[in-house]
Amino acid sequence: MPTSLSRRPAYTRGLLLVGDSAGTVNPFNGEGISYAMETGRTGAAAVLAALAAPEGPAREAVLRRYPETLRREFGAHHRLGGLFLKGLARPELVRFATAHGLKRPAAVSIALRLMGNLSDGRDGDGVDRVLDVLHRLTPSR
Repeated sequence: MPTSLSRRPAYTRGLLLVGDSAGTVNPFNGEGISYAMETGRTGAAAVLAALAAPEGPAREAVLRRYPETLRREFGAHHRLGGLFLKGLARPELVRFATAHGLKRPAAVSIALRLMGNLSDGRDGDGVDRVLDVLHRLTPSR
């Protein structure tokens, strides 16, 4: 599955990628429907903003910002997913997490919220705020 915003270019003349075609499948669990909807909304907003700009270079400049918008909105989560997958390649880490983490419902809940990108960010509870900090500290590229 195409993850980590791996499809490039996300925008080129006459083509704007969203969903799976833009590589926005959730790297933790392979889910793609919500990302298709979210990037569809993001892409539509870019197109509407471009249509509001004068034809020519100004319109093109608006559309060329779309890939950066994708990275800003989804890049950190996808980067965290890539790091998570690298961790799964280490059997000792998986054994430790399975032996200790699965016994703690709070740890499982936090992991599921991270994996599903189910956070209200700064406006949520303590876990959401921690996940928000984690996302902000993770480079989106």
